[in-house]
Amino acid sequence: MIYEYPYTQNNNVLNQNLDKIYKYSKENNKSSTNINKFTLKKLEHLTKGCLRCFHSFLRLAISRNRYNKFYAAFIIEGGVGDTIRKISIINEFIKMFPNVTIDIYTNRGVYLLFKSIKNIRFLFEIDLIILTNKKYDVIYDLFLEYQNEKIYGNINQKIIFNTSSKPESIRILQNLNNYKNKYFSAENSYINNNLHYVAMQKVIAGVDNIEVISLTINYSTTFGKFTMLENLKYITFNYGFGGSGTNGNPKCWNVNHWRKLLSILKSQLKSIKIVQVGVSNHHFEENFINTAKKTSFDELCTILKNSLLHIDIDGACTHISKALGTKSIVLFGPTSAKYSGYPENINITSSLCRDCYHFLDNTFWGKCLLRNERSLCMDSISPEFVAKKALEYINSINK
Repeated sequence: MIYEYPYTQNNNVLNQNLDKIYKYSKENNKSSTNINKFTLKKLEHLTKGCLRCFHSFLRLAISRNRYNKFYAAFIIEGGVGDTIRKISIINEFIKMFPNVTIDIYTNRGVYLLFKSIKNIRFLFEIDLIILTNKKYDVIYDLFLEYQNEKIYGNINQKIIFNTSSKPESIRILQNLNNYKNKYFSAENSYINNNLHYVAMQKVIAGVDNIEVISLTINYSTTFGKFTMLENLKYITFNYGFGGSGTNGNPKCWNVNHWRKLLSILKSQLKSIKIVQVGVSNHHFEENFINTAKKTSFDELCTILKNSLLHIDIDGACTHISKALGTKSIVLFGPTSAKYSGYPENINITSSLCRDCYHFLDNTFWGKCLLRNERSLCMDSISPEFVAKKALEYINSINK
């Protein structure tokens, strides 16, 4: 469900703002695709990765592909939220080829998310793929492109087929061609089809099932050091984006809006506590307890799993909550609620300006494209409206 705020839609204002953003982005886009991959930073990462993965790398180097085995590598960029969504592609891939052997090349910080997937043989630092890419029948680069037009019509450029004659490779290629004709033809482009992010990634991977949005997380159920929450009714929220509690990123909701929202909820929810999660350094006085930067991954999952409702912007905790079956209120601004949100959630977006993320070549940026000090899209969503939706849902489940 997607709600727009303010209630009164003003399509003229929305269209004018998007026109300004489009013009500005065309003048200032700097593509990240031309960045030299062999910079000193990359070499540093490569060296460290080689040292950390030396034992596994030797095992891979001496292994030999058998004709009746299928070997695949997945290159996965991004944080926890991106990785959770991309694991759904790997799960579909394993359903297609139950005997496939998979190696993952990713950031060390998300290794634990793959621990229970049986078909995964090794986990490597992402830069090691440069040295090992000939060891696989197929290599997937599940890249971080958002809704950028440059990927349309080129959906298989991020897949390398070292063995194109195997039945598995042929099946993937057939799916890619079918999806290219269905979703990326001139008269039937993705923009008109409104594929969800997860479905879009499945299209790019050429897997069989692209319609079902299914996220899973395996974790050890424990409150750990937060056992005081075990018998409590509580809601959770996260402040910040990308590993920090910042008030400046266009995706972030104003800290004063958060204070107002939490104050309303605290006054109305007498028997329900408010718990802060995530990794922000910012503390809100309205909390019953602040667990930010104090939990293990398993503890965070347990806290979110047992929450009555999670409130957040578009970020990792919303994807974790989705995978755990917890409903979220998610505030969308630069990113699209249709593209990144889940229909089971309460998704709130602005009717004045929104969805500018796909105008940029570089997905990570730190300013409003209308050149405002703060983003109009997020600031225009009022804390009173968010509180209203939160209270409506909590009252509906507490009847």
